[in-house]
Amino acid sequence: MFFRDIFNGMASYGKAFHLINKLGLWSYFVVPALISLVLAAGIGGVAVSYGGALGDWMASWCHGGWICDKIGSLFHLLGGILVAAVGLILFKNLAMAAASPFMSLLSEKIEKSLYGVRQEPKANAARMVREFIRGLSISLRNIFRELLFTLLAGFVPVIGPFLIFFIQSYYAGFGNMDYTLERHLTLRQSIGFVRQNRGLAIGNGIVFLLMLMTLIGFVFALPLSTVAATTETLKRLSPPGGAPGELV
Repeated sequence: MFFRDIFNGMASYGKAFHLINKLGLWSYFVVPALISLVLAAGIGGVAVSYGGALGDWMASWCHGGWICDKIGSLFHLLGGILVAAVGLILFKNLAMAAASPFMSLLSEKIEKSLYGVRQEPKANAARMVREFIRGLSISLRNIFRELLFTLLAGFVPVIGPFLIFFIQSYYAGFGNMDYTLERHLTLRQSIGFVRQNRGLAIGNGIVFLLMLMTLIGFVFALPLSTVAATTETLKRLSPPGGAPGELV
């Protein structure tokens, strides 16, 4: 079930492309793309500047001898990985929080097209503020947990980078799924729902992170991942043949 959910989370991106084309939702990509560009430039610049400095500081723990040269090279690599991982954590969570009002509208549009049951009030300042606060709450919660687990995983030999990738995939999928969950569940219920469907979150997050790592993909990663997460999340929220709104 877990691995099947991971596959479903990844495969949902194919359906997302189809829905976006069918419903003409490309306009929803503009604001998230601008947010991503600004954040990527700022956080990327800081990461490049401090990656080597962290490696130097870690290497300074060892003094003299050929073994310190070997350890120093390892620490420089580890420092670069940790700074890149922390930068990615900050980037995706801040981007998700800043774009949350727009991604919530996109998720709702998908839900209406699939079920035609939502009668949410039109977008207004109060609603956008409410959705931004919820998105920021999720992002801050996830940032602290991701940082902790990422730092711990960074010191695990050999498989550390893989653990970091899957940890970040889970929390990325969490954020993408919450754009749908916020209309149906409380924050506490949403956390429980994602834990029960962690494979789905990881599958969605894997593709999301892979897009973030490309030169162009990160621009449209957020809205595309939101659509992919929405379609799969609604299936888990909906009774067979019914409308979303209660857990099965």
